[in-house]
Amino acid sequence: MSMKRKVANERLELSNAIDDTQDMTREESKVPEVTPNLDSVEDLAKELPSPAEFPDLALFIAGGVWAIESIEETPEVRLDDWLCFELQMERRAGRSRHLVGSTGRDRHGQVSSAVCAMDPGTRKCTTKSGRVYELGPRNGLTADGEYTWRQWIRINQASSIVDVTDEIRKLLAGAA
Repeated sequence: MSMKRKVANERLELSNAIDDTQDMTREESKVPEVTPNLDSVEDLAKELPSPAEFPDLALFIAGGVWAIESIEETPEVRLDDWLCFELQMERRAGRSRHLVGSTGRDRHGQVSSAVCAMDPGTRKCTTKSGRVYELGPRNGLTADGEYTWRQWIRINQASSIVDVTDEIRKLLAGAA
């Protein structure tokens, strides 16, 4: 068994164990408390499989990054400390733009699906998934936003990345 497959299986087993023990205390569940060493987490991230290698694990992403809520649960998200990037994704025709930032409600890093429409007057963008993102007043990324972005790039095998935040900021300023 390859190292990537072994790591993926271990992570999936851990995820299932955590799901099974949601209502238990740490002592009852016997899930050890782990304080990861930052260097080892970064090293581990390099060894994790991509969704293309193991499609059954696409929703389980280790390393502090997880799938976001469904659109039904969270149809709108406010992004603070945001940036916008244009990029090319492997095996996809054409370039796409994605919003990256920290969610206003819990400050977690988040990356949008491809932006399809933007209303500068309301500061809202609609993505391919149908989710609507409201852009907060601040530009830039928090550490969590940057970490999430770097993992998203790796997982989605994005390339030719260009920061187009200034272009978006000018559109927003022109509408104000």
